[in-house]
Amino acid sequence: MSVRGFILEGFSYKYLYPQPNFYKWVDLMARRGLFRWKIAGYVARIASGIVDPGEFDSGVLARHVVEAIRSVGMQLRDERNGVLVCPLCGKGPFTRRGYFLHLTRLHYSHLIDLVEVEADRIAGVARNVVS
Repeated sequence: MSVRGFILEGFSYKYLYPQPNFYKWVDLMARRGLFRWKIAGYVARIASGIVDPGEFDSGVLARHVVEAIRSVGMQLRDERNGVLVCPLCGKGPFTRRGYFLHLTRLHYSHLIDLVEVEADRIAGVARNVVS
């Protein structure tokens, strides 16, 4: 079978990417993307009030990352006169679900950056206390 002169039978991407570490790298990037997506969702749920920060816990994430998610989620919870307003861009008013969608769609990368910085800060404080 051919399409425009290219033979498709027996085609393998291994000919294009013969390095064995390439597939490990692709798998790692996919997992990292999944974790980032989950972390942004957790922060947005806490910030919007869908999940209470005291009830949030994850058996998969490290303790300092869970604390960072709680902290960032509480910092982003900006309720003025009973209405949710985004402290990052000033848009609003939002319902809980609308604020969740706004954070995950417009501020996804910013949420990840905030959690990374806060997790590093918490881990650094814990390292200083232990030593």
